[in-house]
Amino acid sequence: MIKFFLHIFDFLSQRRMLCLSLMTFVIVLLIAMMATLRYNENIFDFMPLSGNEQKALTLYQDISGGQRVYAMFKMKNGDTDSSDRLTEAVDTFANIIKTANSKHVSEITTQVDFEKVMGISDFVYQNMPLFLNESDYKRMDSLLSIPDVYEEQLANDVQMVMMPASGVLSSNISNDPLGLFTPVIERLQSHQSALPIEIDNGYIFSAGKEYAIVMLTSPYGAMESANNTSLVEHLDSMAELTMNKYADVEIDITGAPVIAVGNASQIKKDSQWAISISVTLIFVLLVMSFRKVKNLLLIGFAILFGWLFAMGFMAVIRSDVSLIVLGIGSIIIGIAVNYPLHFVAHTDHGGTIREVLKEMVPPLLIGNITTVGAFASLIPLDAPALHDLGLFAAFMLIGTILFVLIFLPHLVKKSIGEKEEKLLFSKVSSISIESHNWLIWLILVLTGVFGYFSLNTSFDSNMHSINFMTDKQKALIASMNASVGVNDTVNVYVVTEGNDWDAALEERQKIEPILESLKQNGALNSYSNVSSLICSQNEQQKRIDLWDNFWKKHRDDVLSALGKTAPQYGFSSEAFDGFKQVVNGVYSVKPFEYFETIKSLLLNNSFSSSTGLCSVVDVIDANGKDKAKIEAIINSNLDNKGFSFDFVRMNSSIANTLSENFNYIGFACGIIVFIFLWISFGKLELSILAFLPMALGWIWILGIMSLLDIRFNIVNVILATFIFGQGDDYTIFITDGLINEFAYHKKLLPSYKNSIIISALIMFIGMGSLIIARHPALHSLAEVTIVGMFTVVLMAWIVPSLIFNWLVKKNGIVRPEPITIAYLLRKLFRGKCPYTEGTTHFYHDYIIAKYTYKGFSVERETRQMLKRYDDFSKWIDDYRPTNPSSKVVSIIDSGRGQFPLLFALVHPDLEVNSYAFDPDDAALASACEPFPNNLHVIYSENRQKVLEIVDSSNIIDFNNIKINLSAL
Repeated sequence: MIKFFLHIFDFLSQRRMLCLSLMTFVIVLLIAMMATLRYNENIFDFMPLSGNEQKALTLYQDISGGQRVYAMFKMKNGDTDSSDRLTEAVDTFANIIKTANSKHVSEITTQVDFEKVMGISDFVYQNMPLFLNESDYKRMDSLLSIPDVYEEQLANDVQMVMMPASGVLSSNISNDPLGLFTPVIERLQSHQSALPIEIDNGYIFSAGKEYAIVMLTSPYGAMESANNTSLVEHLDSMAELTMNKYADVEIDITGAPVIAVGNASQIKKDSQWAISISVTLIFVLLVMSFRKVKNLLLIGFAILFGWLFAMGFMAVIRSDVSLIVLGIGSIIIGIAVNYPLHFVAHTDHGGTIREVLKEMVPPLLIGNITTVGAFASLIPLDAPALHDLGLFAAFMLIGTILFVLIFLPHLVKKSIGEKEEKLLFSKVSSISIESHNWLIWLILVLTGVFGYFSLNTSFDSNMHSINFMTDKQKALIASMNASVGVNDTVNVYVVTEGNDWDAALEERQKIEPILESLKQNGALNSYSNVSSLICSQNEQQKRIDLWDNFWKKHRDDVLSALGKTAPQYGFSSEAFDGFKQVVNGVYSVKPFEYFETIKSLLLNNSFSSSTGLCSVVDVIDANGKDKAKIEAIINSNLDNKGFSFDFVRMNSSIANTLSENFNYIGFACGIIVFIFLWISFGKLELSILAFLPMALGWIWILGIMSLLDIRFNIVNVILATFIFGQGDDYTIFITDGLINEFAYHKKLLPSYKNSIIISALIMFIGMGSLIIARHPALHSLAEVTIVGMFTVVLMAWIVPSLIFNWLVKKNGIVRPEPITIAYLLRKLFRGKCPYTEGTTHFYHDYIIAKYTYKGFSVERETRQMLKRYDDFSKWIDDYRPTNPSSKVVSIIDSGRGQFPLLFALVHPDLEVNSYAFDPDDAALASACEPFPNNLHVIYSENRQKVLEIVDSSNIIDFNNIKINLSAL
């Protein structure tokens, strides 16, 4: 790949206008592609929702008041006996909102409408057959068979009529003097009294009358953050106006939209502070590091190109992308900036631009491939947003590296003889730790300690813990949930679905026997029993038939006996006309809309169309029961026409899936990175060397997080791939620097380390500044970033240098043969060499050892050369100078010196001069010392001059010998 990018560089360097035109065309094309992309803000995209979980979350938001806002009125002195004062404030608040005629409030409820509540009883009596079930008819049969039932019931009616405030009772007595329909009324009352609230003159109070409650409905969806912000601001201003009139009353606004707005507001505040701090510090850092405005602009331009590349190709694959993904994807800038940063920094401390490109292609390309592979591990995940994040990150890194290797070399200028810039962190980056072997033992001991504690690192399964709420908001939400009957810890929700309401109610009716059986067996405490009040038309017809059959048998006897007995207890002949109308009425099935009165007042949270289907929701009180068993039984009887869920368990299930995804990310990233390292470095030993800091670093990260009680969550788990991406870039650069220093004896490592320090500081500042954030999600990002970045930099800084130094040196002296797996195996299974000493084959391993750990291409070239010349070893072994009187053989264009070294070993009686005309080739050949005493590596810039001064009779032209030998 080095030659490929060098060919591109050479081609474009001669055609500067073509280079600039091509770059401009690509940028314009990417912008045009990006213009077709649409954006969304769905937070659910980050959750790996499967099956019915997406619908369950949507339904839960709807039935638990996802669009409802609550105004909570409280006396500042805590007095709970001042209900009149609170109700006055409630009326004033409501009047201010109504007067403002706000578009932000679609409905406001301050009192229970007793007229409507009273109307429910009348509605039920007018449609009594639609509310009776088979057990009710058995009870009525049994009741009517009791002797003297008429006398006993009418005597009770007389006593009830004489009671104070008997208006409602009198109405019930007129419609049901014999108490035949009492179970229906009891079921009705159970729904009315299900909520733990208190009513005072129609006004709604929390239990204990601590708060007076006003319920408001937002016309906006949960994801419409801009509109919900306007709503909250509007309500806050209305509350402020009210509190100005009632100084002793405190008003708090809460509810799901308010919490969402509070989260967005806190994120905005935290981000503004963090960005202000980070931008200032990063700008100062970059100015101190590069000192040239042009270089800073080029780094920024490279990042912009990579971002456009990602957006353009995302538009090809996806029609829309999450804005949240793009926001989180901005952290990829911290990785992408490594590429232009390293390149620009190296131009200040390397040779020509071409030489810099030649040196930077391997580490940049290897780092890019491994990091792209790590982020690509997100693509198979179930969560759409994580899938998109993987694509976005991969495309951005690919786009940035292409710009850096193709266009940036032509934009960066370095004058000949230009003075090198002094490294900003020269003292730190020049520190040599290779001789401190005690560090290895310290790292091993700490790895064992952190490894032990890493087993306790956990994933936070509570989704609410990444929401921002003040203590006051938490208390208000707890009080509000109690008032509206929301109890996530005990409730199980049963959902039946249909394309219309009648179909959904039909499915609901099918599970009624299951629910009742579970209740009778004690498997659950109670359930809301929606179908007792609203049922399907098919069920309505069955109930009407039961009614007709029952009264066909009993109507005449009951009405006759009632007419005879009523006067005996002082009731007029018209007293029970309501009952007669009920018994003699003609009934028919009704559509779902007919029951709006009951639905709106008693069962509003039992019906939802938020998922696109008509859904009927029953709430099961499973406090102290086996909720998993309840769900399993119900789900097995729903025939894919519905589902049941427990919000807490579903939350935990999603979190567990995320945790499993996290484990998958860790293993997948590790495997992908290791494979690419092995392919790139070409040696298992070097791939282990580059991978080991990441493996050790991950153990350290988990252990430190456990000790500091930092947990992974849905937000910061994304940093797992990010840390891998940064970690492999750093270790690859350090490893490549070690290889180059060993191969060419060039002092490159300080420049590499200086770039890494700058890159790491950018990330520490950029993400670490969020440590000041009050929002839990942002704060957790900073915690993981600080721990992760500190660890990966420390590991990259120490581990590769220590291990590589041990592989190639002993007591500070270069080993005759570096330690490799092959070397260890030969030591273990040492046998007698089958070749004669002094022959080409005999020196095979010696030559390989000299060129080990000096770069994949160098080792491959060495092995290929030795393999090729094995066929012509006799020619080498039998070589004699053309001029016997001369003992000097000159080898021209000797490459990296493998052939001259082999030749010198085979012919110790000859003086071998190896001439190289490429400074890198000469440097690499010289770095293979110690040589045999008869070998001399000579660098010259002038090939013709060398040919003029050497003995032409004893010249071996390496380029020509390849041709000559291949012709033999």
